[in-house]
Amino acid sequence: MRVLDEYNIPLAGVVRQHGHDYFYVCAAGEEQESNVWLYSLIEAHELETLGSLIGGAFVNGMMEFLKHRPVTAAMADDWKLVLWESFDSGDERPGTMVRRFLKLLEARVRRYGDNIGRLERDPSIDADDQLSLHI
Repeated sequence: MRVLDEYNIPLAGVVRQHGHDYFYVCAAGEEQESNVWLYSLIEAHELETLGSLIGGAFVNGMMEFLKHRPVTAAMADDWKLVLWESFDSGDERPGTMVRRFLKLLEARVRRYGDNIGRLERDPSIDADDQLSLHI
């Protein structure tokens, strides 16, 4: 793992998973219990470029790096990733990606709530002596 920016915790850097390097950045909620992170594959030459930038140039370089590539946005809560979604970033800035991700999450959570309600009303959960199989 390589940390490129930190404040109490690493806020931007590179983590290696399954033999691949991923750039990560906390894109919202860095001082809150829940926050949003953006992840994308990074090549060695891209890391070298980002790692050489300082201050505002680093922030601008990071925003350019995240454009036009597959990105995974993830919500962390209590130090764990709990929900995520992958999409092509297009020409979007990180804030726009976060807003898009949060709208996707709202729709997903609403759908989960509807499904939970239907499952709670399913009569098969009251049949303790059988599974809901049709054999």
